[in-house]
Amino acid sequence: MERRENNSNDRVERAWSRLYNRIESEGLLPEPAAPRESHRFAYLGLAATFTILMVASVALFKAFYSSTNEGEIHIVNSDQNSAYVKVLEDGSAVYLGSNATLSLPNHFGKMRRVTKLRGDAFFEIERNPSRPFVIETDLVKVEVLGTSFSITQSSVSVRTGKVRVWLKRDGSEITLKAGEGVNFDKDKIEKRPVSISASQFDRYTGKIHFKDEKLSEVVKILNRNLSKGGSKESILIDKTLDNRLVTATFSNETTLSCARMICIALGLEYNVSPSGNIQIYKAQ
Repeated sequence: MERRENNSNDRVERAWSRLYNRIESEGLLPEPAAPRESHRFAYLGLAATFTILMVASVALFKAFYSSTNEGEIHIVNSDQNSAYVKVLEDGSAVYLGSNATLSLPNHFGKMRRVTKLRGDAFFEIERNPSRPFVIETDLVKVEVLGTSFSITQSSVSVRTGKVRVWLKRDGSEITLKAGEGVNFDKDKIEKRPVSISASQFDRYTGKIHFKDEKLSEVVKILNRNLSKGGSKESILIDKTLDNRLVTATFSNETTLSCARMICIALGLEYNVSPSGNIQIYKAQ
C-alpha cells in the first residue's frame, strides 16, 4: 500500500511539473516587460489549468498533514523526496525530512517549548531566552534559545547560534556553536567539526512544501532561503494578504518564479521595482 501511494505521489508531481512547464513554454506566464509593470493572472484560458493544479495538489499533499490527539499535535511528512515546512505558534520553523514526525503540545508551556522528534529535521528557532526550545529524540535531548540546526537519528549539526545536547542514557552533555556538530549512539556522544556550506542543509531547503501556511510566513521563509542562495531580490506583500493560506511546492526556484507561483495559486498580481524587489498585491 505504501509503495503504491508513493508511486502515485511521484506520478502526480511529474504531471504537475510537466503542466507547469507547458504553461511557461507557451508564454502564459509573462516575463516582466518593464519595472513597476503590473502582471495580471485573470486570464480565462488559465482558469481550467489552475483548477487542474489545485486538484493535483490535493493528491500530492496527502503526504503532508497535521493531526491532534489528546492535546498533542503530530506533524507528519510521509513523502520520500522533500521537506515539509511548518511554522509553529512561536514563529519557529521546522523542515521535516522524509518519513519524519514532530509531536508537540497544542500550546507551548510558559517555561519551555518542548517537542519530540522521530526521524530527521532542520530547525530555525525563534530566540526566546526565557523559554528554551527543547527537542527530544529516542537517544538525545537538544536545548536551544535561538538558532538553526539539523537533527538526524545519529547526529546534530549547528548552522547558527548554540545548542546543548544531552545523551539520555547517562546525561553526557556537549555544547555546540555554529560550525560544530556531534555524532551519537545509545552509548556515547562525540563532537566533530561541521562544514557549513550551501549544500550542507540542501536536503531540507532544496525542495520544500507548505500546506495551509500563512502567506506572510511562506514569504519570510522563501526570502531567507533565497538570500542564502545568493539572491539579492526579495518578495514583498501587502499586509492585507498576510493571513491568506498557501499550499504550494518550491524547488530551487528563482525569486521571480516563486512570486509567480504565489500569484497563480492565490489569484494575485505582482510588479517588479527598479531595485528588483517583487511586490505582490490584490487586484483592484
